Amino acid sequence: MSLFEHLRETHPGLATFIFGSSIFVIVVALVALIYFLRQDRAKREQRREERRARRRRGHQKR
Repeated sequence: MSLFEHLRETHPGLATFIFGSSIFVIVVALVALIYFLRQDRAKREQRREERRARRRRGHQKR
């Protein structure tokens, strides 16, 4: 953390910018991860429903 402290003492604006941008990147990555996980789960649910429907249709034909 000494490098960051040195930056804060010499270039406070730059240090704030680096800190803010790193936090922004972390937040964006988390949001993207959550979004993709939700999409994946939704797709899996849809596939499961389709399989159930196909099975039901198969039983009805017999």
